[in-house]
Amino acid sequence: MRRVLGWCFLVVLLLLFVDATLMQVQLATVGYVVVTTYVFKITLMVLISLNGALALVRDGDALVQVPRPVWGTLGAFVLLLVLELWRGSYTSSVSYMVFGINANYFFFLVGIPVVLMRVHPQTATWALVIVGVPLSGLGIAQYLLNDPIVFEGTADLGFAVVAADFFGAQRAYSLFSTALNFGHFLAFLGGLLIHRVARSTGWGRGVWLVLLATVLLAAVGTLTRAIYLEVMMVVASSVILVRADRSRILSLGSWLMLGYAGVGLAVVLAGAMFGSSGSGIFTNQTLLMRLDEWSHFVALWFSGGIGDVLLGMGTLQSIRFLSSADVLIDNSFVAIGAHSGLLGLLLWIAVMTAWWRWMCERFAAGGDNPVLFAVLVIWTTWLPSASLGITQWLYPMLAVLGLATVTICPPDDASALEASWES
Repeated sequence: MRRVLGWCFLVVLLLLFVDATLMQVQLATVGYVVVTTYVFKITLMVLISLNGALALVRDGDALVQVPRPVWGTLGAFVLLLVLELWRGSYTSSVSYMVFGINANYFFFLVGIPVVLMRVHPQTATWALVIVGVPLSGLGIAQYLLNDPIVFEGTADLGFAVVAADFFGAQRAYSLFSTALNFGHFLAFLGGLLIHRVARSTGWGRGVWLVLLATVLLAAVGTLTRAIYLEVMMVVASSVILVRADRSRILSLGSWLMLGYAGVGLAVVLAGAMFGSSGSGIFTNQTLLMRLDEWSHFVALWFSGGIGDVLLGMGTLQSIRFLSSADVLIDNSFVAIGAHSGLLGLLLWIAVMTAWWRWMCERFAAGGDNPVLFAVLVIWTTWLPSASLGITQWLYPMLAVLGLATVTICPPDDASALEASWES
């Protein structure tokens, strides 16, 4: 039962990660979108959570396996909802509160039933590679042929790939809704493949190197500077951490995280200093536009009184709601602050930090888990990545995937996991 739940979870997670797959399949088969991604997400995650809840009822002792960060996240989520219900001044409906920015907490909370699921790291690794390499190939073809190959959207805009064109060049987006989302997936897959390169020998290492080169070439095809920065940081973190003593992952990774934050800040400041300049991939016009938007929403946030400063204005960047369709922030920290205030922003940072510490400690205590390693290396980039885009959805999804792969053996049974790669 646990392995069946684990397989179901892995399949659903891949479908949610590759977020336009469902729409592309429907457009290719029936010509229009019948089931949206949102309906798909809600339905399948509810089914899996119910199955996990039933399993918890049958095995109450399993609750002690739920990591502390999951309970902390649940507390933060409930607190934010209570505060928003109490204020009620900016919320038009319960769905706005629950399925707006707070929906990013949902994946963390899936960690409760996930403790009863069994996804072996080797199984998850092969699943990610088998899915990820063809997706990378499609992205490379889109970029080199300057042709979308698959659908870019529907006439009624019920589905549309965002910013697929970049100054006349075709961005690689594969089966994702944006090149940015595709790039996040490639960065994660790159960390996974670097781990396998480091742990392999002979012809096996050569195969992993070819796959890694494919993924990196696909990342180039996204024509997205934030992804270039993220991928370079992931490669650097992977090279540094893959040979490091597992007990030092937390300290080394934390220093890398802070260093990358400084790099991201330097990139933003450098782009702002030179005014409007450059062309194509080197233009800084979009960065200047972002800086204007950030300053605009920060000014609104801090000009509305102590209530708005502490609890936010409810501002949301989402095409799902009519009131937020034209909002463009592209900065997770500003977006969370404008929506949930300083309290919401501090709670989010606390949740991200708690999960980071737990995953590092679990990686140090457990076996040489390539999936959890890939989650850790992309987590080291979250400060600059969150500063250059809306990325709150990414890290919870990866965290629960890492959690699902560490339940295969107890923390002190590292040899069992490492031996599985030798067999």
